[in-house]
Amino acid sequence: MKSGSRKWLYLPIETKVRELDAKLLLAFHAISQGYHVVIGEHWMVEQAAEKLPLGIFLAKGYSKGYGRRVVENVGRYHHKIVELDEEGFFIPDAPKYISRRMRKEHIRGLAHVCCWGEHQKNILTKAYPHMEKSCTITGNPRFDLLNDTYKELYASDVEDIQADFGSYILINTRFTFYNPIGGVRENVHLPEMEKIKRLCHAFIHLAQTLSRACPGKNIIFRPHPGESLDVYKEAFKGFHNIHIHRERSVIHWILGAEAVIHNGCTTGIEGVVLRKPVIAYQPVIHSSGMMDFPDRLSIHAFTENEVVNILRHAEKPELPDGFFHYYSHPALPSACTAILNVLNNQHVSPAPVPSLKRLRFVKDRREKMKRLFPSLTTEEIVRFYSGLNKITNKNLSYHIHPLADRLYLLEGL
Repeated sequence: MKSGSRKWLYLPIETKVRELDAKLLLAFHAISQGYHVVIGEHWMVEQAAEKLPLGIFLAKGYSKGYGRRVVENVGRYHHKIVELDEEGFFIPDAPKYISRRMRKEHIRGLAHVCCWGEHQKNILTKAYPHMEKSCTITGNPRFDLLNDTYKELYASDVEDIQADFGSYILINTRFTFYNPIGGVRENVHLPEMEKIKRLCHAFIHLAQTLSRACPGKNIIFRPHPGESLDVYKEAFKGFHNIHIHRERSVIHWILGAEAVIHNGCTTGIEGVVLRKPVIAYQPVIHSSGMMDFPDRLSIHAFTENEVVNILRHAEKPELPDGFFHYYSHPALPSACTAILNVLNNQHVSPAPVPSLKRLRFVKDRREKMKRLFPSLTTEEIVRFYSGLNKITNKNLSYHIHPLADRLYLLEGL
């Protein structure tokens, strides 16, 4: 093997506040096992995969058109594609999941699938029995970060948040279907649209009610990264204790919160894992009467008065046994360890770092990406890894090569 030759791992990120910390954590452990890691905004990492050595591309899960493009583009350069679907935790409609995110032509391009838990694996192997050996339950590094081990990473930022806002209630939304980045969609008349529209306005009204009911407490209103802020800014004018924020990872906000309110959000699960009182506010009931799994883990509230009463008496929750049907299992290794076990079994040849001077990348100027992934700096990576070195006692030595805007090569020394 040539000096400096290592396996290459490509880690694309679409939504910074949701994915970055988890991908940096996985990259940290990958570097310690001898990988060169390329990490950054999704399209930039796709470009890097065209120009840099053959390796493993950890796909993040996609809708069918987007997925076809990514798999075809990356596959053209003969990388091994392993997928960890960011939407694979809870799948309420298996046929819809298969038709929208795991179509046969998409599956053909994957070398392996890392599954959140038995639930996702069972759906995939029922649809594609031949995938039994190419699906492994690994969990997701996002949930590794919820372990007590890593809380210290966020301690300083949480202290800053609490210094600014004191005791606060965190409200998370997921209303991109009705309120996308371009603004609310008032003229689309679909049953699902009507439901999301009603939920959106119910959450706005709930925040206003809590503002009046708890004038000495702050409300942090955290829209989904894909939502427009305009409707919320207008609604909360004059409400001085309601603050709209979506910077930082959600872990910061959950750790500092007195309680978390959501509807069908993975944030609700993260809040329960972090032992925070979590309320699933359900002013609009699903036509089938069924609840999303995050709601089933939460305390249920159907009216604003119920939310207020629960907040007065809420206790820290415990994880129900059913949680581990959807997510890995405590007897299994950490998600990072399990994913690296999968990656280590992918047969790709090591390669050294080539000359980087002549590499040229086209900047992603899409307005959507400016919102989902506005920036990434060397200082952010250094700060995160300094915290990890302190927590893990690994004393990992590494070098950061900036390749382009929001694109880096991480190399162990």
